[in-house]
Amino acid sequence: MSPEVMTVVEDMPVSRIAEMIETHRIKRVPVLPDGKIVGIVSRANLLQGLVSLAPTSELHSNDRKIRETLAGSLAKELPGVTTFVSYVVNDGVVRLWGGVMSEQECDAGRVVAEGIPGVSQVDNNISVLPSNLHLMGTM
Repeated sequence: MSPEVMTVVEDMPVSRIAEMIETHRIKRVPVLPDGKIVGIVSRANLLQGLVSLAPTSELHSNDRKIRETLAGSLAKELPGVTTFVSYVVNDGVVRLWGGVMSEQECDAGRVVAEGIPGVSQVDNNISVLPSNLHLMGTM
């Protein structure tokens, strides 16, 4: 455990977050605007972000359509949860990551993705957050 807890705010540039994680040799950092936890950024999240930044010319137009539909559908079906869920679409395969408050929300993310035309597979890596994090988000 780190002697000093490092935190970030929502609008901190990703490059600074990555530098902080590397410099301090930490695996994850809580996002705490106004002293309330709203998320956690991990090394894996940074890698997921890099994968999703593939040049637009390399993205299949179908993948772009899936991403756009998925963004709208997740926001509609899981309001408030999309802050904690990220996704990457590549060749019709949707990969979901993040943390949610319940098993129902975890399953709902998968169901939403599976219902989108053009999706050939869904790799659901969404997990239910520990109950102590639920309470921290309500302080």
